[in-house]
Amino acid sequence: MKATTHPLLRQLAWTIVIKLLLLTAIWWAFLADQKVKVDAEQASSHLLLRPTTESSKEQGHDF
Repeated sequence: MKATTHPLLRQLAWTIVIKLLLLTAIWWAFLADQKVKVDAEQASSHLLLRPTTESSKEQGHDF
């Protein structure tokens, strides 16, 4: 049996490939060199300390 390729399937495949290439190019152009400095002490205090504000109490969160 011969496998037939449908024009719509081929068009969708090319569209997805082109979109992935464009997204990769945009990422390399704008985001690849971005670095974020993380202070371990500040990050741990942010994650471990639970702020008690009135707005979080009113919303009923169990933080």
